[in-house]
Amino acid sequence: MSDAPSCPYCSHDDARPVVFTPWGGWVGAKVMAIVECGRCAKQYNGRNGRKIEKAIRVYRWATLVALAVVAAVAIYYYSGAHPSRFPARTHQTMQTTI
Repeated sequence: MSDAPSCPYCSHDDARPVVFTPWGGWVGAKVMAIVECGRCAKQYNGRNGRKIEKAIRVYRWATLVALAVVAAVAIYYYSGAHPSRFPARTHQTMQTTI
């Protein structure tokens, strides 16, 4: 990837795009434009040349928060507290048989 900025670790300008990362899978590497240095094999942001440690932490926290929200919604819905789980209340008159 010749248009990537030089490596922030060793200043080498030969980088190749990363397809998969252990922390972000295929999506994280693509979304964050991660490249790997050809000399030192360190990964960095291919758009701006910055180190990715802070971005990894943000990505992990965002993923954790998103999963927590999905889990909370699922628990709320399947616990029976969701209003659609209760039958609709109607004002019917009570019929008694004699």
